[in-house]
Amino acid sequence: MKKLLLAVTAMALVMTVTPASADAIDDIKAKGTLTVGVKSDFKPYGYRSANGDIIGIEIDLANKIANSLGVELKVIPVVASNRIQFLQNGKIDLIMATMADTKKRRKVIDIPKPNYYSSGPTVLTAKQAKIKSWDALQDRTVCGILGAWYNKSISTKFKFKMIDFKTTGEAYKALQDSRCVGFLYEDITLLASTVGSEWDAFEMPISSLPSETYAWGIGVKKGETRLVELLSKMTSSWHKDGTIVGLEKQYNLPNSQFILDSHKSAK
Repeated sequence: MKKLLLAVTAMALVMTVTPASADAIDDIKAKGTLTVGVKSDFKPYGYRSANGDIIGIEIDLANKIANSLGVELKVIPVVASNRIQFLQNGKIDLIMATMADTKKRRKVIDIPKPNYYSSGPTVLTAKQAKIKSWDALQDRTVCGILGAWYNKSISTKFKFKMIDFKTTGEAYKALQDSRCVGFLYEDITLLASTVGSEWDAFEMPISSLPSETYAWGIGVKKGETRLVELLSKMTSSWHKDGTIVGLEKQYNLPNSQFILDSHKSAK
């Protein structure tokens, strides 16, 4: 009995002096690097420059987060189908990759409020296809990006078939090759990515679906309360001081209504 009591006492002493496990912020500061999963094919939010570096609006925002923590930024390219897996297995610290904030995703990761961006899905089509409404897509084949959460709901609602691609480059090429009648994607990005004479024969004739349904969020591993609080404060400040309003102008985008409304209400 005495030996048992001594063993229990010793274990209790060890437990009292064992330091609490570090959280995400502590870990990030300890390694001196914030690793963020970003898009590398989604201009102007995350894309490769002429020299191969990944740049864009989301990379600029990720840099602001890294600076606030006093660490360097490291970006890792992700796609819709692997970004949450990369976060959960510790390959990245955050997701900042045009990710829609959905109830399903909130079951497995945390997404700080307010959302930092939003866009609405629409379809880029060839003018000769004469698509003038969502209903006109019925029984047609539409290109999309693998893992985009709205693919199933929209294609089911408007009764069209989908071919999914891993990258936007593949989807754009399929549309140009007439393998699909349209490309289902984010409105502002379609607009920014289709500048040039090679796109003169294409148009976006269908009204975008409501942007508030497709608000973008930063992905954080479940339970990282301090990091969620920090990101909530930062996104609020970006809306208040017009940071994202300025970034849209910097990357030659028309100011989106979501960003203008967020800036106005935050002020």
